[in-house]
Amino acid sequence: RTLTLKPYQMEGVRWLVGLYNIKANAILGDEMGLGKTVQAISYLVHVKHMSGGEADPRPSLVLCPLSLVQTWAEEMSRFAPSLVHCKYIGPSEERSVLRNEAIAHAKRCIKEGKPLSFLKYDVVITTPDVLLMDDYFLSEYDFRSMVIDEAHRLKNPKSKLYEILMQSFTKCQHRVLLTGTPIQNNMSELWALLHFVAPDLFTDAATFTGSWFPQAKLQSAGNDPSPKASPVAKALQDLLSYFMLRRCKADVLSDLPPKTEFLLYAPLSMMQKHFYKRILKKDIHAVFGGSKKALTNVVMQLRKCCNHPYLFEGAEPEPFVAGDHIITNSSKMVLIDKLLQKLQKGGHKVLLFSQMTTMLDILQDYMEYRGYSYERLDGSVRGEDRFASVKKFQKGADTFAFLLSTRAGGLGLTLTAADTVVFVDSDWNPQVDIQAQERAHRIGQTKKVTIYRIICKDTVEDLVLKRALMKIKLTNAVLGNPTTVNDEDATNLVDIIKFGAAGLLGADDRADSVPPSAEGGFKPDAPYQAFLDTAIEDLLKEKEQVSYATATKAAGTATESVYVYQGKDYKEV
Repeated sequence: RTLTLKPYQMEGVRWLVGLYNIKANAILGDEMGLGKTVQAISYLVHVKHMSGGEADPRPSLVLCPLSLVQTWAEEMSRFAPSLVHCKYIGPSEERSVLRNEAIAHAKRCIKEGKPLSFLKYDVVITTPDVLLMDDYFLSEYDFRSMVIDEAHRLKNPKSKLYEILMQSFTKCQHRVLLTGTPIQNNMSELWALLHFVAPDLFTDAATFTGSWFPQAKLQSAGNDPSPKASPVAKALQDLLSYFMLRRCKADVLSDLPPKTEFLLYAPLSMMQKHFYKRILKKDIHAVFGGSKKALTNVVMQLRKCCNHPYLFEGAEPEPFVAGDHIITNSSKMVLIDKLLQKLQKGGHKVLLFSQMTTMLDILQDYMEYRGYSYERLDGSVRGEDRFASVKKFQKGADTFAFLLSTRAGGLGLTLTAADTVVFVDSDWNPQVDIQAQERAHRIGQTKKVTIYRIICKDTVEDLVLKRALMKIKLTNAVLGNPTTVNDEDATNLVDIIKFGAAGLLGADDRADSVPPSAEGGFKPDAPYQAFLDTAIEDLLKEKEQVSYATATKAAGTATESVYVYQGKDYKEV
């Protein structure tokens, strides 16, 4: 099968080849969904035939997560059959067979005075974990090129992988990093990537993040991307252009349908309030004087509470029987239930992401209870089952939803059959969520993509989201929109835990008397039900801004707005 590269992809290949010719390493930092893999494969084809049209027998190395190995192999087979490749993965016994064959072949090459080749293969595909185990073997090869996919894994220069690649693979002629997220949390991560590709120039992280490009000066530019407003940011962008090529979908894919993201705020249910308050009262010593580790644990417990109280041992009724209580004991599930009913009737296909596999268990119970057809993928799913699930969702018209863990399902998948993405919870690192939503919004998508992010208002989730937005602004500062974010510390965690706690602890004390297990569940009151009905109808009409109507007496409440719930005004949703 032939493939015609898009103009920007051709530009990317020419850029990589140009840097290869002058022996300068490269970072291909295109936004996710623009086809970095196919650009890299085209580059590898060119690398193979660089010597006057004669193939160079030295191999190239592709380093990628295990979940992407099959994708790389299939893409090479489809679009570059001239690249003979092998997958150097699997248990030690399987690798040893290929390794022994390669060693015997290498000895013959050395005896005959030929360049060292990896059997008949032009490209060796392996994973970081395998490389760490077999670096003594792989580092002996003079790889013409090393392509590292999802290269943001190299953000820590003190990691074992980073050190081995820098110290043991010095014979590699050219390094290419592929990452749609060249910066995720702070400037030190960007320095690590730049040091990897140009160690002689980017020698010291403190100099780079301090005197060269201090975050304080980036922050002072606010949201003004102009060179006058931020000469430091402009200088950084100019410097990056020598080592990194980055294009955004909005700039190069005029035919890609747009995506729209909505924040859906939900109040805590009575049962959720019960657990939230219990966590705060039980661990009050950690909140106001504990270590960072203790604070982090409190935050995690509160985030579990925001998802579903059944994530706590003993909270769900025994014996467990599926019923409405799965929905009504969590305000997020109430919202998801309303939303999915509308989406299924409208013929949509949905991706539901959660960081917690235990939350996926609850969602799976819910899917079974409602009779929705679905697939599921998390870190425990094996490679062959993973691709079978993806194929069934992509090709099967009857498969309505795909339940995915954000980390395992956010890499290397094409799920363009979906036109709706629901984040049940948000990651601390916003780039993880962005990677996840790009499974649907990428080349091949023909429909508008709508993203719903569910947040429990006035809880830890509110500030987790705000911190994520600040990290996104830092990324934009480096790539065009100056601002910054402070590193995470214990003080910030205290602020996050305390956020909204005063109002909650002083609110309706009925939450204290709620038993930890209640088979019948707790019915959301009429104002919140009316809020959901009205808001979701508006959302599905794809309005740019959700319109909010005034409550009627029929809603069963005397309040003036359906968005006032338990004394709190949700007009700002």
